[in-house]
Amino acid sequence: MKIIIALLFAVTSTVSFAQEKAKDPHPFVTEKTLDEKLTDKDRIIIVDVGAEWCGWCKKLEAESLPVAEKQYGDQLRIYHIDDTEGGARGWVQAHHVTYSLPGITLVRNGRVLSRSHGYREPEAFLNWIRDGLNGKGEFHTKEKNGEDDTEETKMILSKEQIEKLEK
Repeated sequence: MKIIIALLFAVTSTVSFAQEKAKDPHPFVTEKTLDEKLTDKDRIIIVDVGAEWCGWCKKLEAESLPVAEKQYGDQLRIYHIDDTEGGARGWVQAHHVTYSLPGITLVRNGRVLSRSHGYREPEAFLNWIRDGLNGKGEFHTKEKNGEDDTEETKMILSKEQIEKLEK
């Protein structure tokens, strides 16, 4: 009897977990699919880097991202990068997406408009998007060989990929 109950519990929780994952309207991207998604010229793109263990990531996804979707509708695309195991961190940083969790990057036409680290309340999140779209984005830059890398940080795609987008 205990085995039957345990099996029923395992099956129902697996089905429930699968349904929960299926409800997520934001597709996950990988190193192989990120560049392709960023070449969408007609959309504002948000890259959301989070982890299953990150409470603030879940809060951002549950509260702030839906408000942004409601505000911007079909103009906005949100893509997730799962860094639960920490394995994505290297290539995520190489793409200048984020340095901490939750990490949000606002992109348009292959260029980073703004970066946010940590949770923001829905209204503050909308203000962050508006500021980025209006040229007042936030950038967390660092010095490289004694020089500010702000311009390099604003590029999420290569110069060649951006040139193709601009044609």
